[in-house]
Amino acid sequence: PKFARTVITTARKKEEPKLAALEIPKAEVNALSKTVKDPAWYARRRLAALKTYDSMPMPTLNDEAWRRTDIRPFQWGELALPQRANGKARMQRAPAALLKPLVGRKQGGLLVQSGARVTERALNAALKRQKVVFTDFLTAARDYPALVRKYLGRAVPVSEGKFAALAEAL
Repeated sequence: PKFARTVITTARKKEEPKLAALEIPKAEVNALSKTVKDPAWYARRRLAALKTYDSMPMPTLNDEAWRRTDIRPFQWGELALPQRANGKARMQRAPAALLKPLVGRKQGGLLVQSGARVTERALNAALKRQKVVFTDFLTAARDYPALVRKYLGRAVPVSEGKFAALAEAL
C-alpha cells in the first residue's frame, strides 16, 4: 500500500544572508576623477550618477531582472576602487595571439590596455585618413567631449538600475 510520507528534520533552517549595500563615498568618486584627470564635465557627470546610485535600492530576487541572480552573499567590502588598489599594477604585455586580427589579415585598429593605461595603440592608415576616432574612453572624454556627450548613457541610461548608475559613477 502507498502511504503519504512525512519527513521530520531537526536541522535548523539556514539563515539567509542579508542584503548588503555597496557604499561609495563622494570623496572616492572625486578622487577617481582627479586620479584619471577627468574633464570637469565628466567629473560632474560621475557625481550625478553617484547620486542616482545612492537613491536606488539594491536589487533583490523579487526584481524581474534579478530574479535569477542572488547577490546577497557578495562581499562588497572586498572591492577596491582603482585609486585604492595596493601599489602600482605591473604593466603586462598582451599575448601575441590576442594581437592578431580577428578576421582577415589586416588589423583595422588595435587598442591594448593594461589596468587603466593604454599600452599599445594602432589604427589602419585608411581609417586615419577617414578621420576615424579610435581611442580609449578617458582620452575620448578629454579630446572629443562633444562626441562622447552625444552618445554617453544612450544605450544604458543611469536610470536603468543601480548598477548602471554605478558603472557611470566609476
